[in-house]
Amino acid sequence: MKVKICLIVLLFCFFGIRDYSIYDRKIIWPGSSLIGHGMFGIDGVTYTNSKESFYNGYNLGIRTFEIDLGLTSDDVVVLVHDWDRFGYVPSSDSFLSNKILDRYTSLSIIDVLLLIKIYPDVWFVTDSKYVDSVMIKKEFSYIVDVAKRYNLLLELDHLVIQLYNQEMYSIIESIYHFDNYLYTMYMNWQDNYNKFVEICDWGKDKLRGIVLFDGWYNVNLLKIVKSYGLDLYVHTVNDLLKSKMYFRDGVRGIYTDFITC
Repeated sequence: MKVKICLIVLLFCFFGIRDYSIYDRKIIWPGSSLIGHGMFGIDGVTYTNSKESFYNGYNLGIRTFEIDLGLTSDDVVVLVHDWDRFGYVPSSDSFLSNKILDRYTSLSIIDVLLLIKIYPDVWFVTDSKYVDSVMIKKEFSYIVDVAKRYNLLLELDHLVIQLYNQEMYSIIESIYHFDNYLYTMYMNWQDNYNKFVEICDWGKDKLRGIVLFDGWYNVNLLKIVKSYGLDLYVHTVNDLLKSKMYFRDGVRGIYTDFITC
C-alpha cells in the first residue's frame, strides 16, 4: 500500500510540474529587426507563405516570419493571404495538394508548429484575416486544439499574435494565454492620435509592440510608443536606405519581403 501511495504522489508531482511548465512559464520573443513578410519573398515573388519561402528566408538569416492565416471550407487553418487564385474557398485537401503558382508548397498551421519544433530559434507573427469575433474564435480554437492533439503546445510559445482590435485580445486570451502580442493599426487608425495614444496606454502591459504602415510613420508616433515601454514596427519596407533611416530613428524592426541586412 505504501508503495502504491508513493507512486501516486510521484505521478501527481510529475504531471503537476509538466503542466506548470507548459501553461505558466513565460517565453518572451526577443523582438527582431527583420520580419519576413508573408513568410518572406522568393524568386521575386511575395505573399507565397510557402515552405520554400521559409527556407529561403531562414537561409538568409531571417528568424521571425509573418504568416497570413485563413480558414478553408472545412475549417482548417492554413497559410494564405487570400483565396483569389482559387476564386472560392477550397477544402484543406484541395488547398494543401495544390502548388502555389505551380511551384511552391502550401502549408497548414500544423506545418508551422512542426517547423518551430525543428527550428526552435524561429518565431511566427500571425496575420489573421478575420475581425469577426466568431471567426477569430474558430481560428484560434483550431490552432490550440491541433497543438494539443499533436503534442505541440510548447511550440505555441513561438507564435507572436498580431491584433487588430482590443476585443480580439480578450477572445484569444479566453482560449489560450499567449505571452507575445503585437497590435497593428492598419484596421483601426488613420491620423487619429487620440486613438493611437489610447491603444498604447491599453497595451502597455499586454503588448510587445505597435505596428504601423510605412506611409504613416513619423518620429512623434515613435516617441509615443516608446513612452509606454513598447517597440514600434513598420511594414512593408523593401527599400534598404529607408530601413536604415528607421533603425537610426529607433524603430525596433520592419516587415520586409527581401531585405536581409
